[in-house]
Amino acid sequence: SNARYQDILSSIKVKPPKLDKFGLWDIFKLLSEFVLSTDVVASELYSLDQLQVEEFPAEYRQVVEAARNIRSLSTRTIIISALDPELITFNRVLELLCGSLQQKCSSCKEGISIAAVYYSEDDKKIPSLPFVTIGMVRKFCCVKKLCGEKVLAERRKEFRILHSLIRAMRAKFVGNICDFCFLVGTDAHRCSGCLTKIYCSQQCLESDWSKVHKKVCARSKEQERKRKEGRRGRTKVGKHQVDEWIDCHSKAFGNKSVMDQVVQKMEKL
Repeated sequence: SNARYQDILSSIKVKPPKLDKFGLWDIFKLLSEFVLSTDVVASELYSLDQLQVEEFPAEYRQVVEAARNIRSLSTRTIIISALDPELITFNRVLELLCGSLQQKCSSCKEGISIAAVYYSEDDKKIPSLPFVTIGMVRKFCCVKKLCGEKVLAERRKEFRILHSLIRAMRAKFVGNICDFCFLVGTDAHRCSGCLTKIYCSQQCLESDWSKVHKKVCARSKEQERKRKEGRRGRTKVGKHQVDEWIDCHSKAFGNKSVMDQVVQKMEKL
């Protein structure tokens, strides 16, 4: 689990900073957390990319826009490219991650110079230096204890909103998972020949047809068990999964769950 992973990291003894001018251990932790999780974060957020920002309920637009602006994939490419020819310092890696080390605290708006990373709720303590959070919610924080508490509380709230939006989108459109790119779309194109394949776009349909599906379409038509539901059937399955996620979030977060509120606000989609 992530908690166990954090325990292992915190138990490892490393050289004092004065003996490690590059901050190799800090670089390793950042790369293992941020770089390796980037694909997962990007895939999660892709579910929300199916909608324009203005299509989301007004109170969620700022959270969605902020998450999209993190641009994890392009940032990962920049960091890896910088490390390819030579070793760079942890501060330089931090600068590439943040865009600039000079930021404003997300709580008090005081100007700060980022020097540390807050990884997850499993961290044992809040960093004693100005820090940045990683993941779907990017926040900057100064060293004030009150700001740290406010920033992390806001981060938790925004994460629950994003997580709920993503799960609501995926559950609502679960029958629209593309059989070519495996992502979720608000629209679906079912192969009219065999009815066994669903695509998120005409482009995916045509790409799969040219590469694979045209060779098996006729044969798939005879396999009735593989036929995908039409729009009405997919809507029914989606509603069932949405109800399951509401129940799941309620058990996990109690009265702090926002899943039911998110679903109610997105009913018009």
